Amino acid sequence: MTRKAVAVVIALAAAFTATLLGGCFGPSDEQIIRDGLNEEFSAIADSESEARQQIVDSMGLENGISDWGVEPQEFVDSLFDGFAYEIGDITVDSEQGTAEAQVTLTNKSAEGVVTGLQNSLSELLESSEVLAMTQGEIAEKMGELIMESVENAPLEENELTLPCVRDGEDWTIDDSAEDALYEAMVGQLAEADMTTE
Repeated sequence: MTRKAVAVVIALAAAFTATLLGGCFGPSDEQIIRDGLNEEFSAIADSESEARQQIVDSMGLENGISDWGVEPQEFVDSLFDGFAYEIGDITVDSEQGTAEAQVTLTNKSAEGVVTGLQNSLSELLESSEVLAMTQGEIAEKMGELIMESVENAPLEENELTLPCVRDGEDWTIDDSAEDALYEAMVGQLAEADMTTE
């Protein structure tokens, strides 16, 4: 995957974690956290939600994924195909204003996306086909390989512990929880060794 592709995916991760930062309300601390996480993860799972549309919009920015002829909506829908979540136990320390939520995420394997794309790129570069291709054809082919790698990536489960902190009447996830979500969703994509521009 090119450096530009990684920048797009990192932007997607930022959009995803940002949706989990708002406070939410409920009858008890545990219920506040559970309802808030459920609301935000449900929005990510819903292909027609405002949160998902924000992610799609980020894909269409200048120098974004559209440069390879990939439709942002198609890319995001494929990336989140099969996305699911389960909110487990939530432990709350009311005196300290802290809590931990156990969450299991099911999502496309970032490692699977990277491996699939790298293998496809290697095959293309080792073939004689690429020598006869124009820049436009290479860009189009790159788009096809990106979509194939996302569509064919296997699903994986990630069990996360998300620390939360109370802020007045509301609860938010803290920085370490953002990092855990980032790593679960796109960590391998961001860390991949890029060999093409």
